[in-house]
Amino acid sequence: MKTLLNIISNHPSGTLTGEILLHLPIPFAFLDWNGKLIWKNDFFSDKLFEFDVSKEASFIFEIFPTLDRARWGMLQSSLSELETVKITERIGDSQKKSHSIEIFLQPIRSEEASGVLLCFQSLEDQKELEGIRLLQNEVLESVATGKPISLIMDILCRRVESLATDVLCSVLLVDAGGRLHPCAGPSIPKVFSDAIENLPIGPKTGSCGTSAYRGEPVEVVDIETDPLWEDYKDLALPLNLRACWSTPIKLRDGRVRGTFALYYREPRGASDFHRKMVAACVHLCSLALEHEENQQQIHQLAFYDSLTGLANRNLFKDRANRLISQIKPGMSSIAFIFLDLDRFKTVNDSLGHNTGDLLLKKIAKRLLLCIKPDDTLARLGGDEFLILVPDTNETGVQTLTEKILENIQENVFLDGNEFQTSASIGISMAPNDATDVETLLKYADVAMYRAKAEGRNTFRFYQSEMNEHATARLRMESELRKALVQNEFEVYYQPQVDIRKNSIHGVESLIRWKHPQWGLISPMNFIPVAEDSGLIGAIDFWVLENSLKQWRAWNDSGIMIPNVSVNLSVSDFSGSTLIEKIDDLLKKYSVPAGVLTLEITESLMMEDKPELISTFHHLHKLGVQLSLDDFGTGYSSLTYLQKYPMNELKLDRSFVNALSRNTKADRALINAMIQLGTAFEYRIIAEGVEKVEQLEYLWEKSCYIIQGYYFSKPLPATELITWLRDFSTQP
Repeated sequence: MKTLLNIISNHPSGTLTGEILLHLPIPFAFLDWNGKLIWKNDFFSDKLFEFDVSKEASFIFEIFPTLDRARWGMLQSSLSELETVKITERIGDSQKKSHSIEIFLQPIRSEEASGVLLCFQSLEDQKELEGIRLLQNEVLESVATGKPISLIMDILCRRVESLATDVLCSVLLVDAGGRLHPCAGPSIPKVFSDAIENLPIGPKTGSCGTSAYRGEPVEVVDIETDPLWEDYKDLALPLNLRACWSTPIKLRDGRVRGTFALYYREPRGASDFHRKMVAACVHLCSLALEHEENQQQIHQLAFYDSLTGLANRNLFKDRANRLISQIKPGMSSIAFIFLDLDRFKTVNDSLGHNTGDLLLKKIAKRLLLCIKPDDTLARLGGDEFLILVPDTNETGVQTLTEKILENIQENVFLDGNEFQTSASIGISMAPNDATDVETLLKYADVAMYRAKAEGRNTFRFYQSEMNEHATARLRMESELRKALVQNEFEVYYQPQVDIRKNSIHGVESLIRWKHPQWGLISPMNFIPVAEDSGLIGAIDFWVLENSLKQWRAWNDSGIMIPNVSVNLSVSDFSGSTLIEKIDDLLKKYSVPAGVLTLEITESLMMEDKPELISTFHHLHKLGVQLSLDDFGTGYSSLTYLQKYPMNELKLDRSFVNALSRNTKADRALINAMIQLGTAFEYRIIAEGVEKVEQLEYLWEKSCYIIQGYYFSKPLPATELITWLRDFSTQP
C-alpha cells in the first residue's frame, strides 16, 4: 500500500489520477490541509454508503467520528516529518455498521497540488484478502510442484470451503466434445457427481452446463424455481443444494475448459467476499489447466511424432532400454526392425511435401495393423520407421516382416492419384547381435541399407560383415562434404555431334570426383550417396556454374560450343529459387539462355503440379532449353509431352544398345520413340552410340544428333579443345 501511495503521490492530478485512482478497487480521496475532501474515487463513495456515511460528507471529521480537528492537527505535524502515516480509526455511526478501519495518509506538495492523499481498508476486508492470498499461494505451489490436476482442484475447493463455511465448492472439466466431468467437489454428494458425469453442456443444463455453453457466469439464486434447473432440480433439491453460482474457466485461446461453482444450502446470491474469492479461484483454475495442457504438449513433443502420432526415437529408446534390462538367459529375443520406404524422396520432390505427408500417414496406419499391442511402432523422421518386437525369434520376425512388405505394397490412393509403395527393411536381434540400444539401431540400419542395395522391397537380418560396407558408405558421405568445400570435383564434357551437318551440336557436362587418396571416382559410385545424404542439389549447382563459366572461357577464346547440357535432379525443383539462381548464373557469366539445356528425368513429371509446370514455362520463357533425359525408361506419357514445354528428347542408351541385337521388336520400339519425338517437333538425341551399325540405323530413321563413344568419351575441358580441332579437320 505504501509503495502504491508513493507512486500516485508523484502524479496527484491529470490522466494517471483520473484513470488509475478512479477505477482502483481501493477507497481513495484527496484532502486539503484543513481536512476538507477535494476529490474522491467511486469506490470511496461506495464504501461511505456501505458504512452508513453520507456520500456528501465534506470533511474527514464527518467520516471518521474518532478523528476530530484536534487529532487532525497533530497528524498534520506528523505528516510534515514522515512520508506516510498509518492510523486505525472507526467508521460509521451505528453499532451495526461500525468497523475498524486502517487509514493511510500521504502528504503531497507540488506545483499542481498540495494536500493529503488518503486511502483506507477495513480490517475485516484485510483478513479476507489475506485468506485469498494464502489460497493463491497454496494452489500455485501445487501447480509448480507438478501435482495432478484433480489434486490441485481438490486443494482449491477445500481451501475455499474453509474460508467460506456457508458454501460447497465444485470444479467440473469440459472435454473437446462439450461434455462435463467432475474434477473436484469434496463436499458435493457423490450421487450428484456421478449423475452429471459425461453430461453434455447446453442452454438449459443447470448452472454449470449452461455457464460452459454460454461462456459466461450463471447465477441461480433458487434452484427450485429457476428454469435452467428444470430437468435437474429433482436431483439437487433432495441433496439440499438450493442455489448455485457457476463461472466458466477459460484458457488463453478462449476455450471453455471447465466451470467453477459455489453451491448454497438455501436460496441466495453470492456475497461480495464470495465474488472476490471466485474471481481469484477462476484465474487459478485457468492457470492450472493451462499448465497441464502445456505439460501434455511438452510430453507429446518429447515422446511422439507430430505427423503420425506414433512414438518417436526418445520413446522407442526408453522402451527398448527397459526391455533389454529385463533380458535373462534362456529368454526369447527382442527384434529391432528398421524400415525405410523405397524412392520416397521422388514422391516428396515431385508431388510436394503435403502429398508425401499424407502417404506417410497411410503407411503408419498400415504398419499399426501389422503389429501386436505389445510392439512399439515409432517414426524416426522422413520415411524411416522403427518397430520394437519383444519376446520373439527370427522365424516370428520374418513372418511379421513379410506381412509388412505385403501390406505396404498395396496401392495407395491420394488426391485421385494411385501409388505403389515398397520398403527396405533391416533387422537386428538382442541379445545375439548386441545388448545396447544404439548399437542395435545401428545394426538394423546397416541391414536396411543392404536390403536397399540388393534390390529394395525386401528385408535382411544383420550380419557382422555388413558393417564394413556401412562404414565405407559413411566415409564416402563425409568425404563428399569435404569435396564440395575443397573443390575436388571436375567437369568432363562429352560431345554431341550433328551427323547431318558433320558439326558439333553441343556438349553434356558430366561430373567427376578426383579424390586425393582414392583417385578418380565414377559418378555411379558417389551420386547415389549424394542423393541419399541431400548433397545432390549443391553438387548439381556446382556443375551448372562451372559449366557456364567454362563456356564463357571457351567463347572468349574463340571456341564456339553451341550448347551445354547440364543434368538437374528432382530435388533441384523442390525449392522456389531455381529460376532466380539460373538467371543469376547466366547473367554472371554472360551466357545466352539458349546455350543452356537442362536435362531432367521423367520421374519429375509424374504429377501435374501447377507450380512445376509454371517453373518449366518460366525457364522456357527465359530461353533455357529443356531436355527429357533417358526417354522411354520411366513414366512416358503423351500428356507430359503436351503440358511441358520440352525442346528435346534423349533416347536412353539401353534402347540404342538393343539395336545390336537386331530384333524386330527392339527396332520397332526405338523407331516409334523417334517418330513420337519428331511428331512433337523435338530434337532427338541418341546417347550411348558406340558402333557403326547403330549410327547407320539412326541415320536411316532421321535421328541425327549423336552422343557416345563412337565419337568421344567424356573429356576434361582441355582435352575437348584438342578433340574439337581434330574433329573439325576430318573430311
